[in-house]
Amino acid sequence: MSENDPSFAKLMNSERAVLDALFRAGSTTQGDLVNAFDLTQQSISRIVGGLTDRQMVAAGEKVSGAKGYRTSALKLVGDFAHSIGVSITAGTASLVVMNFAGEVVARRKAHPRTMGVENVAEWIEGEMRGDLGEDVRRGGFVGLGISIAGSFIDARSFNTPSYLEEWAGIDVENILRTRLACSVFAENDGNAATLAEGMLGVGRWAPSFAYLYLSSGVGGGLMLNGDLWRGRYGRLCCKDWRQSEVGCRSAPIRRLLRNGG
Repeated sequence: MSENDPSFAKLMNSERAVLDALFRAGSTTQGDLVNAFDLTQQSISRIVGGLTDRQMVAAGEKVSGAKGYRTSALKLVGDFAHSIGVSITAGTASLVVMNFAGEVVARRKAHPRTMGVENVAEWIEGEMRGDLGEDVRRGGFVGLGISIAGSFIDARSFNTPSYLEEWAGIDVENILRTRLACSVFAENDGNAATLAEGMLGVGRWAPSFAYLYLSSGVGGGLMLNGDLWRGRYGRLCCKDWRQSEVGCRSAPIRRLLRNGG
């Protein structure tokens, strides 16, 4: 299964919004969904019914709903789909498997002899063929995301630190997609950490926040209204500001403050 699978391709925007709300809340009721969206009770019931028929959503334990009535809490079905996340840093490659509900079901870590692309790809491929693959194959597999230390040169390649020189200036997504025969999404480490915080941390209740990421270097990102802010260049350059840059660079901060962030 991938994002091109009919189960995902046929989802309406309202269905995606409900799935996102369930992901962030962990579990919630139909009544809470009605209050969260500008939709009628009948519309929410129809959306939830369709997602339940596709085995994306299931009813859980009974909880107190609106007006004190007992109602079933709704939650995502973890085994509906899985994804793999890989982090490449100095001397270490880390891998996790996450299910559809955002739960980590497996972890792996390796210290390859060299951090070259071929060595890391071989390690990932070996894990996917082994016991780790069994965790993934319990449900659909939607793809692999990889984070790499460094900044973007363009939309497809990175300017990496010297210890990841083999990863610099290459189309990481295309290389791994061809080697692993699955959907691959590449991101720099600061943005990846910001996205993770948005999905699993303060982003569950704060749609706009700034994130500082400390590793072998200093990075981070901005989330504005639930979306990663990439700016004009896709990176922040730490250097003395020129007068001509002030308007461009201050715009995200003005927007964050204006929205009460």
